Amino acid sequence: ESMGMRDILVKIKPDCFEDLIAILALYRPGPLGSGMVDDFVKRKRGLVPVTYDPPALEDILKETYGVIVYQEQVMKIANVLAGFSLGEADILRRAMGKKDPETMSKLKERFVTGAAHTGINEKKSGKIFDLIEFFAGYGFNKSHSAAYALITYQTAFLKVHYPVEYMAAMLTCDMGKLDKISAGIRECKDMGIEVLPPDVNESDKDFTVSGRAIRFGMVAIKNAGEAAIDSIITIRNEGGKFTSIFDFCNRADLRKVNKRTIESLIKSGAFDSTGARRSQLMEALDKAMSIGNANQKSKEQVSIFEALTATGGNSFSEKLPDIPEWDEHELLKYEKEMIGFYITSHPLAKYESKIRRHSSITTKVLMDLDDGKEVAICGIISEIRTTNTKKGDRMAYVRIEDIDGSVEVIVFPELYKSSSELLVAEKPVIVSGIMNKNETGCKIKGSNIQDLLKAPERRTSKMDIRLHSTGLTTEDLNSLKGILINHIGKCPVFLHLISNHKEYILSLDNNLSIKPSDELINSIEGKFGRNSVSFN
Repeated sequence: ESMGMRDILVKIKPDCFEDLIAILALYRPGPLGSGMVDDFVKRKRGLVPVTYDPPALEDILKETYGVIVYQEQVMKIANVLAGFSLGEADILRRAMGKKDPETMSKLKERFVTGAAHTGINEKKSGKIFDLIEFFAGYGFNKSHSAAYALITYQTAFLKVHYPVEYMAAMLTCDMGKLDKISAGIRECKDMGIEVLPPDVNESDKDFTVSGRAIRFGMVAIKNAGEAAIDSIITIRNEGGKFTSIFDFCNRADLRKVNKRTIESLIKSGAFDSTGARRSQLMEALDKAMSIGNANQKSKEQVSIFEALTATGGNSFSEKLPDIPEWDEHELLKYEKEMIGFYITSHPLAKYESKIRRHSSITTKVLMDLDDGKEVAICGIISEIRTTNTKKGDRMAYVRIEDIDGSVEVIVFPELYKSSSELLVAEKPVIVSGIMNKNETGCKIKGSNIQDLLKAPERRTSKMDIRLHSTGLTTEDLNSLKGILINHIGKCPVFLHLISNHKEYILSLDNNLSIKPSDELINSIEGKFGRNSVSFN
């Protein structure tokens, strides 16, 4: 589901299982860089004719529209056209994969000689060999790709037809991996699936289906161990739902469910279903635990009736202090602290419209971008680590978190001097910089940091629309033109057409200038995919 794979799917428009096998074999650096993918797309969509010369190639290459995609096809061509045994064909496959020139020279002679016996002249057979030698360097094992494709199809089927159950299972599988859980919850929201906060009266250990929503699993809460959660669930199943914090502390085994665990449950919102405010619950916790401990000690010595009498009556009816709820900032801060991310809301949610105008990308698709690409991202500062360079200059490593995830930003000394007052935890900022990617992940080398809340409301000087030219039709362009005409304004539009790793930029006519709006963005991205629109 990466941005690159989605682009290929949109271009190829798969309509059979064989297309899925081919896509998974093609989505690798070699085929992408060699132009094989674009060739496949054009043939699949009928933009260029598919020819087979000699005709015997049709049976072998028909399913991939004349493009040699699989190692098995290389072997079959050698077998059918040049009379190679399957053992010899496998030697050819391995030699091509290793690019062994000496062995390849001998095999070419063998291929040309064998092809002559099937009526193919030396010139044509030499060209065929050179062709399969080119493709074989990128060829993928079809049986391997087919196994991937089957799992891909099964999971896609489940996600489409059983989305809530599928996403609940995915979140459970990713338990403990905060970045993946956060991305999964964002995906649920994009799919229209509500992720409900943890609840002592509803949650299980894992993520579970609750109607058409997903209920957060209690084991994912900080300081809530499996033994404590198992105990809570057992007591709830035996005696029914908890009616208050006093009821909970009276019934729960406080030897397993300690104060730290209950505090974490309160802060994460797990007691909200009792109708109390989180501030009230925290204020009453010591008293509730004191009564609960007294009752439980009494139960070990006398009857429950006598224990209740000894503590002055039914502790379930104790009143909560009449105090206001924590403000939203504090509520979300505790949620993040206990769960690892925000679930009921996000500090950036109220700035979403502003963020769309100021950012060019989100953390969700950073790994799909090229190293060295300029980016602008909006988020809150979740972590700051300062250090000194060898020269003694101050610099920092700052983690920026947006609604989709987080990324580390390197703040070099010069930028640190000019923006150190903005480097405050929970501060909403706009960070511009350069992508720095390697095999372990990506970072951003910061070049500018701005206060998101103080950024000019209309910082838009132009709108960029990025489209892949392969498979782009006149109908697509007319549809885009219609969208732009419905949002006429003064902001110029630039169309970026991407083809074979080249980018052609067209400045659209002034009568297609637009007025930026969320409706405009949603219309274009609904047609051409998320992140096809950006602003400068």
